[in-house]
Order: sequence, then C-alpha cells, then structure tokens
Amino acid sequence: MIETFDDIRRRTAATTQTAARIMVTVQALLQDVDGAIDAGQWEVAGHAGRAVVLECCALRGTGRGGEPSWPVGGVAFDPFARLDPAERAEAADLLDRAGRLGDAAGAAAWRDRLAALVDGVTAGNGIAGDLPELRSPAGMFAALRLARDGFDVVAAMHLAPVFPESWTTAVPPAS
Repeated sequence: MIETFDDIRRRTAATTQTAARIMVTVQALLQDVDGAIDAGQWEVAGHAGRAVVLECCALRGTGRGGEPSWPVGGVAFDPFARLDPAERAEAADLLDRAGRLGDAAGAAAWRDRLAALVDGVTAGNGIAGDLPELRSPAGMFAALRLARDGFDVVAAMHLAPVFPESWTTAVPPAS
C-alpha cells in the first residue's frame, strides 16, 4: 500500500529530524536512564527520562506542523503545543513519575513506558524498524550513512538542515 502525504516537505523534515534526534539525543538519554536505574540513582534517571519525554513531544509535534527545534530546550518552543489531550496526559504522567522513582521495579516499568513512547514517535514520524545505535561499534557507520543520505534529501528539498549548522560546517585549521 502506498502512503500519501498532504505535505511531503513537512513529512520529510519530521522523518529526518526524528532519525537524527533519536540517534543523537534520545538514545544517549535512554542509556543514562538505564545506567542510573542500575545504580539506584533515581533522581538521575528521572532527570534524563524527563528530557526523553520532552524530546519525544517535540518530535511528535514536528510531524504535525510544529517547528523543528534543536538543541533541546529552546526557550521559544512549546513541546506540548501539537499533542492531543491523551498524549499530553501520558507525557505529564511520565514527567510526574520521573520525580517519584524510588525502587527498581517501578523504575523498570517507567523505563518500559519511555521506550514505548520513543517507539511510537519514531513510527509515527515515518521510521519503520529500529534506528542504528549511534553509541555502538557498528552503529556509528550505519548512522553516518543514514544521516548522509538524509542530508542529501533535505538539501534537495531546500529544507532546514537536519543538524545545527555549527555541527556540519568545517572549521578552518588554525594558522
């Protein structure tokens, strides 16, 4: 079945932004959550998990007409603006529970909900299957290949860059 979109530019922007931001930001945050839960550091896990929730809300909104905002935490951006009431309630509950982690079983259940949120946002913004794990031996090259291909599509469509310009602009060597 062929899927069609009213605004292919918006869909392309949402898909490429989602792929990049999941690989660069969310995967690292989920690793921080896992490490903190394993160490019983509930506040650290909650802090990293809150950032996952906010990033996922922002990415979901990007697919619905919201502006891409990178880096995370841009002061002029409301990550909840494009969510429906049920999504807003789910995000609020995850954020609330992040501040009340206190045992391994509860933290593991909360982590599973974070993973489900990430999977839902990824699939909802047009990414089928798992993205490469950027922080793994094989993942770096797969991620670079995916990003390079995405850059070409974004440039051809005259969309905003996938990454901030400062990340992709060569710095001349010091003389």
